[in-house]
Amino acid sequence: MAHEKEETRENGTKFLNYPDGRELEFSEEGCVQIRKDIQKYKQILQGIKSQL
Repeated sequence: MAHEKEETRENGTKFLNYPDGRELEFSEEGCVQIRKDIQKYKQILQGIKSQL
């Protein structure tokens, strides 16, 4: 998920802009959610690996 550039808006909110036009608000809450999602995905992959 490589972003193209980071933008800070007038209200101080940071956004990561992607080449396909998507943008993601960069906040502490967002980072915490991304970390939780990564941990969940890792558990899924470990489950698949153990079944192989």
